[in-house]
Amino acid sequence: MNFRGIMARQARVLGVAVSGTLAFATLVGCATESDSSMTGEFATTESAVAQETQIESDPPVVSGRVVAGGLVTEDLGIVPAGQVMENVRVERVVDGDTFKAVVDGELVSVRIIGFDTPETVKPGSPIECFGPESSDFAQAVLSGADVTLEFDDTQGRFDRYDRVLAHVWLPTANGGQVLYGAEVVAQGFGEERQYGDEPTTWTAVMRDLEQEAKAAGLGVWGRC
Repeated sequence: MNFRGIMARQARVLGVAVSGTLAFATLVGCATESDSSMTGEFATTESAVAQETQIESDPPVVSGRVVAGGLVTEDLGIVPAGQVMENVRVERVVDGDTFKAVVDGELVSVRIIGFDTPETVKPGSPIECFGPESSDFAQAVLSGADVTLEFDDTQGRFDRYDRVLAHVWLPTANGGQVLYGAEVVAQGFGEERQYGDEPTTWTAVMRDLEQEAKAAGLGVWGRC
């Protein structure tokens, strides 16, 4: 069963009517993308996706062992609120907000939602300020980790190029979970980003953390 089949099966378990084209529309959610920056973010051509520069991975690290002094959002007390898929192995980090994972034998691209990081691999675009640092952070935290994907009905399940759209949760040493996007924003490796008119599940949390990072001059806010 491929990844879309798994999504359809989970939707049926939740009592969602899934059939043919209606199933695709239901899963994708057709999120309105009114933010003008969406063009540069989600409108990557298929050829551009194929040209993504591969970041050479260091040996996998223990999940939760990160750069910049460690996890800073463990005490937020938040847990996944939407439908989840657990134990998804990160095979390759592309940049600060995208990675490759294998699900049921199928290699899929995951675009982590709720934030944006500076570009490092976009064809035809320069490497942006603090982009390498953001990618290094993603490498340290995500590479080889078994993560939980949380789907958000405000954003849909896939973008137009079949990248999976999800929040990502990291397991911690004490048995808890940390929202990767919250960690990125809290440490200044990226900024909160909402596409379309409807906030994501974690938009309010991200915005509060972003204000704190700005005030402290962390990451992009102090360097760029």
